[in-house]
Amino acid sequence: MDSLAPLLRQRRTVLRALLRKQGELGEAMALYRRALAIYEAKLGSDHTSVAATLNCMADLLREQGELGEAMALYRRAVAINEAKLGADHTSVATTLHNMADLLQEQGELGEAMALYRGEARCGPHICG
Repeated sequence: MDSLAPLLRQRRTVLRALLRKQGELGEAMALYRRALAIYEAKLGSDHTSVAATLNCMADLLREQGELGEAMALYRRAVAINEAKLGADHTSVATTLHNMADLLQEQGELGEAMALYRGEARCGPHICG
């Protein structure tokens, strides 16, 4: 089973992305929450897989207009990744970029610019 884990994880990731694309946001969020619970139980609440899932959940919440909850999840993802990978890691930059986009959408341009600058110190972000 362990040798199949990466393949299963990849297929679940693809399924969640397809559900999002088709507008099945509730079902996609349910899968993200299930994945989060599994990662936290098996890997611990401070694992980078938890952070990646939190970032995806925050993106989905942002799409649904749940901006406060999205920001809280982005902040948690950044904290995990900074602690585990360092402040200059591209995973940190990706989430900072997402946070800045959210702030820009809310008209918080000064805060957004500060995060964009922080993201730039990490190098180019890896997702849009």
